[in-house]
Amino acid sequence: MFVRVALALLLVLTPASVAVAQQPSALPSSTTPSDAMALAQRLAASSSRTSLAVGRPQVAVAPDGSYAIAYEAFVQAQPLDEWRVRVQRFAADGRSLGAPITFEPEDVCLGTDIWNSDYLAQVELEYGPDGTLYVAMLHGGLRDLFNGFQQGSETVLGVIAPDGRVVDLNPGTDRCVQYKPTFDGLSEEANPRIALTERDILLVQDGRFSLGGGGDPEVDNSVMHVVVGGVVAPFSQQSITTVPEVMMHPGDPFSQQEIHTSPDVAAAGRNVQLVWQRCPYQFVVQSQQVIAQLQSCRVAGRRATVANGTASLAGSEVILSDAPTGTFSLAPSVSGNGSGQRVAVWADTRTGTQGDIFAQRLDASGQPVGGNVQVSNGSGQIYARPEVAVRPNGAFAVAWTDTASTGLRAFVRRYDQTGQPLGPAEQLGSAETGLPAIAAWRDDYLVAWLNRASNGTVTLFSSIDGQPVDAETDEGVPAPLELAAYPNPTAGRATLTFGLAEAAPVRLAVYDLLGRTARRLDDPRAAGTHAVGLDLRRLPAGVYVVRLETGDRVETRRLTMTR
Repeated sequence: MFVRVALALLLVLTPASVAVAQQPSALPSSTTPSDAMALAQRLAASSSRTSLAVGRPQVAVAPDGSYAIAYEAFVQAQPLDEWRVRVQRFAADGRSLGAPITFEPEDVCLGTDIWNSDYLAQVELEYGPDGTLYVAMLHGGLRDLFNGFQQGSETVLGVIAPDGRVVDLNPGTDRCVQYKPTFDGLSEEANPRIALTERDILLVQDGRFSLGGGGDPEVDNSVMHVVVGGVVAPFSQQSITTVPEVMMHPGDPFSQQEIHTSPDVAAAGRNVQLVWQRCPYQFVVQSQQVIAQLQSCRVAGRRATVANGTASLAGSEVILSDAPTGTFSLAPSVSGNGSGQRVAVWADTRTGTQGDIFAQRLDASGQPVGGNVQVSNGSGQIYARPEVAVRPNGAFAVAWTDTASTGLRAFVRRYDQTGQPLGPAEQLGSAETGLPAIAAWRDDYLVAWLNRASNGTVTLFSSIDGQPVDAETDEGVPAPLELAAYPNPTAGRATLTFGLAEAAPVRLAVYDLLGRTARRLDDPRAAGTHAVGLDLRRLPAGVYVVRLETGDRVETRRLTMTR
């Protein structure tokens, strides 16, 4: 049995064009030995978008069997194109519950704000017991501060009521009503994940810290926040407050010994399981820059308890990856059931630089049950963070993406409650596929992934057996122009790049925010990739809109001029 849902998506499945733009990568400001560099770079690439794309979907299942699928959507709107998060809700029988719900960046829903050319991405979902849907997202972009534009990002929380209404989380203010920032004081945030306890929302993420609390170089740390009372209905009458973050690794709070990143969280009542990657490093000088060179990486786990809005660590930290010294175990995910049975999964180099997926079962006390289980078989290069879902009886399934000569491939492999595989890995779809999300659903699993056919048709698929969720697709979608501008911001000169599937006349224009034309180029171009230089030194500092038009296709980008 499988569920049918309808979403048509435009996708570019390339190693540099999925997931989210302008954010810290999985291994920021660091290098790795050559035997693990390839895997680390692929995992980092899966968290950075450089061209028009749709990021990975995410799925969540409600207690009554209804479910939701969220995805990043590139929406073309004048005068700017923006990345947004969309959520489609479904009844248990697969019927769509209303139109997709769109969460907008602040420069769209407010019109003016300190955020300039911002976006929403990296969506995570979790249902509450009453059918309320909690949506964690990354909000990022350029911030217009007193000393100029600076790149920044923050984790934000949105809430969709059981009736499909987006809850106003900022009543009486002029902020966007759709979501509320949950972490304060960090310059850059990334990789949010979400779980629910009996009454509180748990959010974990990477946060950018300076070593020792100040100065360079900077490293990333994994932290957890508790949104107090967020699951208590009615949500609209609850004040959303957060308590000071809980550092998962209190013995090394500023990553002076190891870099701690890529956290995930699972909860059963007040019993919380945390996982993250920890990587010893040493500082080296390369090209007159101080670089944190990684020696290896391990996956760590630790329990926590949450009661009355207060989180505290419980027990000792446990190393979950039992690989030999020098192995890079990266990008863990964790999931569990109501009994506290959990499974953690991650990418690992113990079998070679292509990487493989490994899993570890955990009991309710956070202790390993048995040893590591190899999930994939080395048939392709591991590309993105794996995902896992655990059923009420302890059986589980793992979803992941690898790369082969035909492009990206999405897989799922199922296991029984003792950790024994129920057959080989199943490839999802018949063409180029990737970025699967998975959740336990009824007697099996709900899986969503992206599929691109040879004719450019892209469909969101679902179910464990590789059946399409719906016949509704976006046939004949033209290839994206992939307009990009760099450097951005610029002090005067910039380069615009774009691609054409076939020869066509091109109109390229630069406008100020009042709609006045600052530069224009009308020129026939051949098929291929093109680069155009811009000299803006005579223009005043400010924000400009670059518009590329060819035939019936239009793309726009913001370009910031500084002095």
